Parts: sequence; structure tokens; C-alpha cells
Amino acid sequence: MLGLDIRLVLAYLINVAILFIFLRLVLYKPVRKFLKERELRFVAQREDIDAEKQAAQATKEQYDTLLQTAHDEGAAVIRDSRSQANQRAEAILSEARQQAVDIVERARREVAEERRVAKQAMHDEIANLAVEIAAKILEREVSAQDSKNIIEQFLHKERIG
Repeated sequence: MLGLDIRLVLAYLINVAILFIFLRLVLYKPVRKFLKERELRFVAQREDIDAEKQAAQATKEQYDTLLQTAHDEGAAVIRDSRSQANQRAEAILSEARQQAVDIVERARREVAEERRVAKQAMHDEIANLAVEIAAKILEREVSAQDSKNIIEQFLHKERIG
């Protein structure tokens, strides 16, 4: 043969088998157990990280919601303030318009009253002039009743004509 000793080969094979069984019992199971524990720790850490990430996301969403709510409330306050300011401005303008109308109406009444007073004064002055002219024309003294009658006739003609 090739010079191999079967006993020696058999001894090597037995040694390899013993070594394999020994290493399997001594190293493989503890290493496998260590790797399994490490994998479980890694999975637990991954779950913790995912849970914290979800909690952080929920907190972020809550803060975003609060921020949006605050923004909406601020916009509503501004909108209400503008609306109230516009209403107040409209009320002031309305009041000013009403005061202007009142002033114009009062001025018209005053002018009408002054016109009436002026007409009455002119009426009295015309009556006095008419009496004086009539007295000079007639060269006699006209009584108060005669003056009144002459004035009434004159004014009546002026109103009709």
C-alpha cells in the first residue's frame, strides 16, 4: 500500500471524533447559548429603541398638534380683534354721520327760523312804511285800525300775486 498505517488513520479518526464531540459539548453549546442570549438582548434593545422612537413620534405629533392649535387660536384672536376693530370703526363712522345729519338739520331749522323772523321784521317794517306813506299822502292821521287794514290788504295782494 501507500504506506499508511490503518491503525494510525483510525486513531486520527477517533481523535477527531472525540475532539469533535468534546468541542461540541464544551464549546458549541455554550457559544450557541451565548449567541442566542446576545440575539435576544439585541432584539430586546431593538424593541426598546422602536418603543422609544414611537413614543418620541407620538410626543412630536402631540407638540405639533399643540403648536397648530396655538397657531389657530392666535389667528382666531387676531381675526376677532380685527372684526371688533372694524365694528367699532363702523360704529364711530355711523355716529359721525348721524351727528353730521343732526347738525345739518339743526342748521336748516335755524335758517328757517331766521328767515321767518326776517320776514316778520320785513313785514313789520313794510307796515310801518306803508302807514307813514299813507299818512303823508292823505295828510291826515290814520288810526291803528286803518293801518292794520291797509297792511292786511297789501300783504294779501302780495301773497296772491
